[in-house]
Amino acid sequence: MMNTTSTSTTPPHPQYLEDHREPHQPAQLPVGITENSTTNGDLIGAPPTIFDGDRGQMDHYITQFGLFRIINNTHAVITNPMRRVALALTYIRGPNVDAWVSQQFNVLSAKVFGDVNHTQTHTDTDEALWDDFITEFKRAYGETSWEVLVRLENLRMTGDDIEMYIATFEYLLRRTKRKREEISTVYSFREGLPTDLEQSILDQQTTPDTLDEWQSAARKKVEKRFMKNYYFRQHEEDAETALRTGVIRTSRMTEEEKVRFKKEGRCFECTERGHRARDCPKKLEGTTETEY
Repeated sequence: MMNTTSTSTTPPHPQYLEDHREPHQPAQLPVGITENSTTNGDLIGAPPTIFDGDRGQMDHYITQFGLFRIINNTHAVITNPMRRVALALTYIRGPNVDAWVSQQFNVLSAKVFGDVNHTQTHTDTDEALWDDFITEFKRAYGETSWEVLVRLENLRMTGDDIEMYIATFEYLLRRTKRKREEISTVYSFREGLPTDLEQSILDQQTTPDTLDEWQSAARKKVEKRFMKNYYFRQHEEDAETALRTGVIRTSRMTEEEKVRFKKEGRCFECTERGHRARDCPKKLEGTTETEY
């Protein structure tokens, strides 16, 4: 359906495509000229990462560009649908996408400036330009439902990063449209946990049933392990510091002092009598007390 019809036989002047600057806002920090930047600094915020055709990154690109659009929502390049599409296309490049970008450029030009018959189907302010672009982008590079399902089934937790694992699992789960209460969903989450973590949860007095219960239990186990490792490392560091301090103190003593300490039965650590340095009760004690 045509929105407007042009009878002009003269294509628009190239000046029409140039960026119309708006007054720079003092409180805004301009984007620096980077590999990903196609502007001269008028737009603010971090531009989206280049999309090179990786189907798994399609949603990420749309999210990044969406945030970039919100930050610059009053900028002429963003408010104008034609320019917005053109800007989005500049962040899509690489051997796997160049042909598609070229095709989309031709489509956009024909819609706004007219085809070989000089017939326009859209104005440059028609939001349908953006809607059509997003639809085509998702159609061309969106993952199929089975591809997302495979990613969900192969998802594994890395190290102790439980929050990243849960966030990624939830994201993929929404895309597969599987229900949270399904047994297969809970099983998939369990499969992605490290074996020792899953077993420790199963060994609890009460075994979780739902996905929410499993996520909560996993968080608690990881937190408990983190705190245990933290205090263990702290104890080792304190012991190492105390031992190193004792060695330094001993190395600074003269041979006469060492002989005298041995005769008097004094500790090389605290200089007190009655015990040796390796048994010194003050070795692991702090030198100051914390006030609360």
